[in-house]
Amino acid sequence: HGDVLNRSQPCLVRAFVGKAVTGVSCSAFASFAITAEGELHSFGFGHAGQLGHGDEENYSVPVKVQALHSREVVRISNGEFFTACVTRDGDVYTFGSGRYGQLGHGTDST
Repeated sequence: HGDVLNRSQPCLVRAFVGKAVTGVSCSAFASFAITAEGELHSFGFGHAGQLGHGDEENYSVPVKVQALHSREVVRISNGEFFTACVTRDGDVYTFGSGRYGQLGHGTDST
């Protein structure tokens, strides 16, 4: 939609017109979608890098997660300020806040 208005009725997300979306995941602050090609797109509140774009910016329209461009994402789950996804090869990628160890990297950095 490109704005930050509340919607009381379903509205088409135009960024995905012509693309087959096979999965979505949403938290209180961020949304993710996976396309049939395995592309991961995210939008919402970017605090702690939870959107995967290498920054902490907010995005009001879906943006492809470029860091995973060579990976086929098949599953996604996101929490309040962190995200985990699984690729076709079975690899797990996490990003966002690691404050409580939820990223599984053994550190508390984002």
